[in-house]
Amino acid sequence: MIDACMRTGRRVPDDILVIGVDNDELLCPQATVPLSSVDVGLRAVARRAAEMLESQFATGVSNLATVKLANLRVVTRRSTDTVAVADDDVRRALEFIRAKACDRIGVEDVLKVVGLSRATLDRRFLAVLDRTAGEEICRVRAMTANWLPRDTDILLMEVARQSGFASQQHLCRAFKLAFNASPGAYREDAARGQASNGHPE
Repeated sequence: MIDACMRTGRRVPDDILVIGVDNDELLCPQATVPLSSVDVGLRAVARRAAEMLESQFATGVSNLATVKLANLRVVTRRSTDTVAVADDDVRRALEFIRAKACDRIGVEDVLKVVGLSRATLDRRFLAVLDRTAGEEICRVRAMTANWLPRDTDILLMEVARQSGFASQQHLCRAFKLAFNASPGAYREDAARGQASNGHPE
């Protein structure tokens, strides 16, 4: 689909947004334009299926009840990553933040991109998004950290590093503020298929 758009002169994501399903971690990032995809939570599905099968073997009773898991999410990559903001400077700042937040950037790096003072940038961010540029950087990092505990078994120190936080303590504080739960508690809920799909606004 992305290649077809390019052949007809349509730009992805500027003209057309493209989204897939199953979130293949090898293929999606390598697409001509990295592909956003619906992640159906296959790890949680497999884990729950194994539990049900183990129970059936142990009891001899087949449990065919429908089980609903709360792991459905959209993994955003470039193919849908547009910023619908009328203020061009705020839009450029948002695009930069979303691309680089996990690379340990600071507000000073954003100011270099847009050529504004911090006071002006924050005033315009507050007018458009009701949060400052610094708060937006923290929000994007929290969004990344949201899925790292759910999808992997890596230590929280490494989750903090990969999502751009200076320390595990900074990660836990931002995570608690955004999701009203510690990363550890969130990971346990995700393993049971009970983690919230809400995103911090």
